[in-house]
Amino acid sequence: MEVANEELRVAQADEARILRGVNEHRIEGAKFKAESVRKRIAFLERQYERYSRLQKEKSATLSEFQKIQSDLDSARAELAALEAEVAHLSDFVLAEEKLLAAARVDLAAARVRQREQDLRETRLLAPMDGTVLEILKREGESVSASPRESVLVFADLRACRVRAEVDERYVHRVKSGQRAAIYGRNVGDRAYHGTVVLVKQLMGDKTVFAHSGAERKDLDAGQVFIGMEAGFVAPAGLRVDVAIDTEGSGNEKLSDARP
Repeated sequence: MEVANEELRVAQADEARILRGVNEHRIEGAKFKAESVRKRIAFLERQYERYSRLQKEKSATLSEFQKIQSDLDSARAELAALEAEVAHLSDFVLAEEKLLAAARVDLAAARVRQREQDLRETRLLAPMDGTVLEILKREGESVSASPRESVLVFADLRACRVRAEVDERYVHRVKSGQRAAIYGRNVGDRAYHGTVVLVKQLMGDKTVFAHSGAERKDLDAGQVFIGMEAGFVAPAGLRVDVAIDTEGSGNEKLSDARP
């Protein structure tokens, strides 16, 4: 990331140098020289006219006249060279060079954006506040993106919910708002109360089994989530029993569950 940012700064500085062109003091110096030569040309032109008249009147030698003419031609040539230099310095940067400098800046900026994306992909961002329950992958271990592979188990433990599986014979009797009781030897042989907060409308295979002889394993199950009252504390994944009051007159055991 630091290298990419430095490359961008270099490209921007190079573009600024190109757009600035030649140092303005150098251009001003060439203009002053051209102006000085113009004044010398004006003087030599007056001298040329004077010696031209004198030469016709035989008051000046031919060599003197030719020297003035040679000096005037040299001064005009020098002025033409200086004017060309001023034009060259003023338009020193070609349009193609400006486009190339801008393209280099765009390329460096694209590298910065790519490095930012690479950096973001090295970070794990949690979707909510919570607690890491288990780290599945350590730094340096490879992770598959397809199919997506988990690197840790993460959960919000501030509000514990129990996920119960109700088989397809009874799921139609369960509704949100019904009272439920959580009990079993894993919670100290006492009952804790809660309320059904969600009944998923999609059936699936059973994942929790009671391991009893009368249990049907070939039936689909619906997932039910029960919000627990204050005071219920249990580790994530603990297996418990659930009884849901579907009639409002007493609890009827319908499922095993896990918080």
